[in-house]
Amino acid sequence: MTGVTRRRGTAVVVGGGLLILGIREGFLLSDADDDTARARARQLGLTRIGAGLAILIRPQLLIGALGLGNSDAARWLPRLLAVREIALGVGATGASRDNADPWPWLMTISAVDGAEAAVLARALRSHSIDPAGGLAFVAADLGSASAIALRLARVAGPATR
Repeated sequence: MTGVTRRRGTAVVVGGGLLILGIREGFLLSDADDDTARARARQLGLTRIGAGLAILIRPQLLIGALGLGNSDAARWLPRLLAVREIALGVGATGASRDNADPWPWLMTISAVDGAEAAVLARALRSHSIDPAGGLAFVAADLGSASAIALRLARVAGPATR
């Protein structure tokens, strides 16, 4: 098995797993009460902060996963993404306080991930990023983005009947 084949296989497994987990979380959140949503916001917020810190400490992990090489963008893009992840994490964690409304932050994270999936899909089509890493990130982002669609369908459901 070549290194490229192994990376692609790993990307399929990781991306597919994250897609499934994201869709599962979307279904769980679709009819969650505020307390459950606050718990999910806390968990998601801490995860995003951890991911952001990991990217700040080891930006080459993202550079390698997306095959960005040694370009100027490869030097600043991971840090930009890290700052975004930390900011989203802080917001979601703050929204997990008692009596806070977690829904705007949960939906914002889903919307950001959905937009990121669209941008990465375009980068894949133009062969600007590595297919294996790009597909894994697109799958993970689509899993997260499913939460907004599932929640909105649930919220809009009773009003349309």
